[in-house]
Amino acid sequence: MTDKEIKDRFSEGFNQTMYKLFVEDHQQKETFNKKKEIRFYSLFPKDRYFFDFNMNLNEWMQLDTGVDAHYFGNWINPSLLATFSYIEGDTYLTIYEDMIGFKTAVKGIIHYQRLEDNYRGIDPGLNPCDKNMAFLSVITG
Repeated sequence: MTDKEIKDRFSEGFNQTMYKLFVEDHQQKETFNKKKEIRFYSLFPKDRYFFDFNMNLNEWMQLDTGVDAHYFGNWINPSLLATFSYIEGDTYLTIYEDMIGFKTAVKGIIHYQRLEDNYRGIDPGLNPCDKNMAFLSVITG
C-alpha cells in the first residue's frame, strides 16, 4: 500500500482528522505481512469516548467487549479496511490492503475475545449502510 492509497481512503469527515492524528503525526509505523498490513501507533491524551462521539458512526462500528471502559475500546471499518484500538491512551490504527486480511484480523479479535468470554458483538452504528450489514453477516454468521 502506498501513502497515497492510504490518504485516499481517509478523505472524508472525521476520517481526515484520524489521518492527520494517526497517520501523518504517528509516533511509530510498523508494516506486517509483506506490506499488506500497516499499523500506526500514537499516544492520545483523551479517553475513548472522544472516538465514540467523533467517529463517523455510519462507517465505524464498535466491537463490543465485556472489558470496554473509558480506557479501552475497539472499532472496525469495512469501508476503510481498518481497525482502531484505544488502550489506556495508546492508539493503534491498522490498515489492511484487502478484505481478506481485514476479515482475518476481525475474526481473530472476535476469537480472542470469545476465549476470554468477553465478546459481546459488533455495534453496526447509528445508521448502518448495506455494506456494513453485509460484512456483519459474513463475520458473525
